[in-house]
Amino acid sequence: MPSSSAPAPRSTPAAVAAQLGDYLARLAAAHAEASDRVGVVVRDVLLADHPVRFAVAGAELARVVLPAFEHLPPAPSGPPDGEFLLWDETASGVPLPVPPWTEPVEAPGVKIALPAGAEDYRHARSPEADTFVLQNLRSGRAVLAVRDANRLPFYQRASPLLLPVHRWAAARGLRAVHAGCVATAAGAALIAGPSGSGKSTTALLCALEGLDYLSDDYCLVRPGPAPRAYCLYHNAKLHRDHLARLPALAALATHPPAGSPDKPVVFLHRHHPERIRVAAPLRLILLPVVTGRPDTSAIRVDAAEAFPRLASSSIAQLPQDDRGLFFELAALARRLPCYRLDLGSRLETVAPAVRELLNASA
Repeated sequence: MPSSSAPAPRSTPAAVAAQLGDYLARLAAAHAEASDRVGVVVRDVLLADHPVRFAVAGAELARVVLPAFEHLPPAPSGPPDGEFLLWDETASGVPLPVPPWTEPVEAPGVKIALPAGAEDYRHARSPEADTFVLQNLRSGRAVLAVRDANRLPFYQRASPLLLPVHRWAAARGLRAVHAGCVATAAGAALIAGPSGSGKSTTALLCALEGLDYLSDDYCLVRPGPAPRAYCLYHNAKLHRDHLARLPALAALATHPPAGSPDKPVVFLHRHHPERIRVAAPLRLILLPVVTGRPDTSAIRVDAAEAFPRLASSSIAQLPQDDRGLFFELAALARRLPCYRLDLGSRLETVAPAVRELLNASA
């Protein structure tokens, strides 16, 4: 057979890894160029006990991304274990370098499967937010290009970088969990359940009554024999009923543009910094249920009832690269006391019930 008809040589895993490493370096160089053009805001913080750097090129992009992390303590000097480099293409005039692969035509369900050799890398493109990210899990570096920060959806202010942070965390033995979390001096309660179950309401009522606040939506958990919860974002999302039922929070909210389906956001650290807790040992799991009865009460349940409510929304909302989250949350439900929290219509009974459970767990 003539040589011109021979099949093209297949890329080896080493060649794929080298190609992705080269492209990540090109992305970092584009970020550096954007930083030179429009300036960069750098924050070195401790996230779940790991030193992490956020370097955001573009003033508007920094205003969108960084406020949600401003509660985190400063990191000590030294190299970071996580690095998130972001730039605004429109503001800086620095375009995204052409990827070394062909993107598929955008269609529902179409995903890119990286080949052998790319095990340390993760890639995501969001047509809705018009963003692109490539990250190396081993090094902890993620580079994200935003087409125009002024056109980012409002929800990006409440939970920025959720996907790359989730993947960074999983590579370090942490798990991003879709749950509320509040604490007393005795430790923390993970508040689990699907949207509409009352987990956000429970977390916010507890914060208003003086309990420490870690989350009403997403937090980080380190599973294991001594499980621990970490505050990821210090803000709270307000549902429509919160605006009327929790006027003290509604008065502090930042509202989305008119017509947006997104929820108003309260940056709790700015108004109640004393109620933000960055980490706490996990003591129990709460499963709120709206009952319509006046008072709030709690009933002990077994892990078989708790696990589906704890795991289902986390697994559904965050892409999993392994089966670890499933097994780790199952172990967590077996390890910790679990309670169904029957929420009363008298809202003032919710926080005392949670406080009593936590204090009794010590």
